[in-house]
Amino acid sequence: MRIAFILSALINRGPEVVVSELVSQLQKIGHTCYIYYFDGKEPELSFSCQVKRISFYQSIPFSNYDIIHSHGLRPDMYTFLHKPLIRCKTKFVSTIHAYILDDFIYNFGRLKGGFFAYIWLYLLTSRIDKIVTLSNNAVKYYSHWISPKKLAFIYNGRSINMSDEISTELQAQIMEFKGEARLLGINCKLTRRKGVDLLIEALPMLDNYKLLIVGDGFIRQELEDQALRLKVDDRCLFLGYQEKAYRFVPFYDIYASPSRSEGFGLAIMEAAIYSCKVLCSDIPIFRELFTETEVCFFDLKNINSLVRAVKLLEKDNSFGLNLNKKWLSSFSPKKMAINYSDLYESL
Repeated sequence: MRIAFILSALINRGPEVVVSELVSQLQKIGHTCYIYYFDGKEPELSFSCQVKRISFYQSIPFSNYDIIHSHGLRPDMYTFLHKPLIRCKTKFVSTIHAYILDDFIYNFGRLKGGFFAYIWLYLLTSRIDKIVTLSNNAVKYYSHWISPKKLAFIYNGRSINMSDEISTELQAQIMEFKGEARLLGINCKLTRRKGVDLLIEALPMLDNYKLLIVGDGFIRQELEDQALRLKVDDRCLFLGYQEKAYRFVPFYDIYASPSRSEGFGLAIMEAAIYSCKVLCSDIPIFRELFTETEVCFFDLKNINSLVRAVKLLEKDNSFGLNLNKKWLSSFSPKKMAINYSDLYESL
């Protein structure tokens, strides 16, 4: 099949990383893939197929493809505006990488966020043939607004090059910061939804721990101020945006994912590849993906629960090994590609 993917940009972000993995695997099983994207920023990701930058207002030759697969709000808007009204045998697929309503409300507030979320849902329901979510829980969530017949779910897959390493300067900086302490680490965009504030709030109760934060975002200053206010600023290291953030995982004693809402949790998969112990917020998506022998859950509304979970992980080395086994059996890029291939061919 000839499959065209539409992306906002070629940046190192969850949806784009997933498409990079998907394209590589789809081509191995005989499909031909193409990438179209809008933003002209310097590409942060490479793709094993033809890539072309287009204007949002420029229509691509839809009829040349069997499948058009969009990822994100702007690509879905593009499909809505440019999809031919008649004589189009091409099938249109969109993957939703988050819980849209929750995500937009966290970022923009209830009124503004809700408005944009419902606009997006309208775009999806009106011109897309199949809408893919990342979990069964997300299918149930979206079935309030979208016909279950239009919905499907496919778990993401992730692989990394474990030979990739950070610079010797960064390694030295981290080891000097860590000292004799244990290290909690998180790689994410700094938004309220990601829950980094909960880790900082817990630090005063975790005397032998320090926190390494890889990523940037609009609440970074707010988080730095919180650390200062709680007098744990000397135990927090903000490294900002870093390419291939997974390279930092080997330095973590525990990888933390305290998200208030999450579409899938790709960074947890990266931690799983390294057999790193993982601390997880107790939210439906993580409960669907992992068992209590693979990650350690904590209650988002109870900081003491987070502290207890960290201490349990400290004592038990089986968590990381069990999580790695789960990744091998359920979340490989090859498995993801086979599932998408089956979905495309069913349309």
